Amino acid sequence: RGPDSTPAARIAVLDELVSLAERAGDHRLVIDCERWRIADLLEGGALAEAERAAASLARRCAEWRLPLFRLHARLVDHTLVALRGRYDELAAALADDDAGPLAALRPMTAQSWEASRLALRLERGGLEMSEGPARAMLQLFPDSSLWRGVVSMLCAEQGRIDEARATLASFASGAATLPRDALY
Repeated sequence: RGPDSTPAARIAVLDELVSLAERAGDHRLVIDCERWRIADLLEGGALAEAERAAASLARRCAEWRLPLFRLHARLVDHTLVALRGRYDELAAALADDDAGPLAALRPMTAQSWEASRLALRLERGGLEMSEGPARAMLQLFPDSSLWRGVVSMLCAEQGRIDEARATLASFASGAATLPRDALY
């Protein structure tokens, strides 16, 4: 997953890994590879193929009775709905998920869950509601340039430019060395 690799090259490797993991009966590895594959499909602009892969991911998670991975599949669905601009559907899905059977697992994937809410709030307003959770994520993961960037963006969007700059300054000098992967 280096800066010189392309989504197509990574997908080819992941397809091979999925095949090997399926033959070995390693369901968790299959799911992990599928999740990375979806990220690479999205990076490569193959939204329709990513949607088909996400549907397959959800089916496998249910079939193999992997509830935490079912939650990841649901988060992928949220991302795809947001990318299609279907914000009413995303809002309804997030509300359903808050009350649904996967809600108990949400604390284990709080970062991803908040990212879905942030995507919705970026389009619909209410960014101030994301600041507390984003700061909590930054406290949990103090070396996360992702959450530091989110907190900075939230400050800037709310007109607190000096605070945004100060938040960003602590890692700005090393920004060129950030890893290029699904988290950044």
